[in-house]
Amino acid sequence: MTGVISSEQAKWSEVHESKKLISPLSTYPVFIKAKSAIAEEKSKKGVFRIRHVLSEAKDPITVAAVDLLVIKKLFGEVKKCFMKRHDEHLIISVLFEEGTIMQADYTFGRPFHFELEWSGQERIITFNSDVNRAFSNENILFEACKSVKSDQHSGFTVHEVNQMVELMS
Repeated sequence: MTGVISSEQAKWSEVHESKKLISPLSTYPVFIKAKSAIAEEKSKKGVFRIRHVLSEAKDPITVAAVDLLVIKKLFGEVKKCFMKRHDEHLIISVLFEEGTIMQADYTFGRPFHFELEWSGQERIITFNSDVNRAFSNENILFEACKSVKSDQHSGFTVHEVNQMVELMS
């Protein structure tokens, strides 16, 4: 699957160019806490991994691109990016300029599940929504996240997301 934008996405872009896209990832309390802990580390060299299973997404590549824009704010510029997509599954591998390696694994069309792992030089962080069950389902998680303050309230423009989609392909 290439990162070429479909005609449906292009129409959406034309209509919504002035609107901003917000990543649900940026509102997850576990991501906010992990991001804060990682930002305190002297070196950001390490391995960051997320596994995100969502019940639905109209445009999986856009979901991943917006998440990557959020993560890029933490780890800096992307040096290399590789994306592989098959049916409802999407994997993105990223090497950031400062040496951080990231793998993002997305599955769509299944019950909600979220994992986050960080293996840095100073600490290891792990979270698994099945083990650390703070919410009983995806809807409750998103309702709870609405009240969490995020540093991404302004979101990302369609142009920024399209640039990230190009980089991912």
